[in-house]
Amino acid sequence: MASWRPWLECLAIATAFVLPMHRGRSVSRNHTTTIVRRLVSTVAACCITWLPLWTALKAHHNQGATEAWKQLPGALGFRWRGVLQAMTLPALLTLALYLGPLVMMAVDAATAWHFQRGPGLARRGGSGRSWPMAVRDLLAAPLLEEFAFRSCMTPLLLLGGTSVKTAVLVTPLFFGVAHLHHLYELLAVQQLSPQVALAQVAGQAVYTTLFGAYVTWLLIRTGSLVAPVVVHMLCNVLGFPDFDAMAAHRHQPLLSAATGAGVLLFTILLKPMTAPSKYGGPLLLPPPPATLT
Repeated sequence: MASWRPWLECLAIATAFVLPMHRGRSVSRNHTTTIVRRLVSTVAACCITWLPLWTALKAHHNQGATEAWKQLPGALGFRWRGVLQAMTLPALLTLALYLGPLVMMAVDAATAWHFQRGPGLARRGGSGRSWPMAVRDLLAAPLLEEFAFRSCMTPLLLLGGTSVKTAVLVTPLFFGVAHLHHLYELLAVQQLSPQVALAQVAGQAVYTTLFGAYVTWLLIRTGSLVAPVVVHMLCNVLGFPDFDAMAAHRHQPLLSAATGAGVLLFTILLKPMTAPSKYGGPLLLPPPPATLT
């Protein structure tokens, strides 16, 4: 029977990760000072978020601290076995979901090359990120968030008796709810109306929860933290698909077909491309989880 203690510990991990972000003045999250301050606070949080898992490993069958230390890296998803597969296969699988936007970029690039003698991708791909924003979005956030919300939480729940299905479906709620703090930014700094701010945050919470379920699945199946981190980096680079732009595009039927084909391809390849046998086995927990097919 699953214990409530791991869930409370996951809540504590999420609180330790998010709460320190809001110390200090009301400054935009994209201000360099805010980025540095939040980076320091999240690194500090990650220095302790693994402790509940280590404690759970130590309590598992009354194991000693030494044995728990030996099992901790594998439980966190730190391993070399299958690392090349974890870096490539999940990323290729994820690109299937971006087939529509990628086709739109290719069409626009070909058009720009024909009329302007240049691919024109820099204008579309340029996100306006400063260097601190780029470090945060493309490096720090994927590494730190996946460590805290996936690597530290998922094995903790599984050790506590939570089923794989429940862990995949429910654990991401911590990740989604953790992004609700953006409501403060939208209201206090950008001074949006409550209705607009709530709509934006609700949409982001849904997206991040779905994304969290996907990368939790990847961690369990591949047994490697590398897979969720690489996919997180990729999604931050590509951003959320611009469905409005695709709907208004002159090649909208082509883009719709490409989007549908990408979703179908992703659905078909999800299980075979994340088969644990391709990565040297699933997430390492004592006792080993049931064989996943």
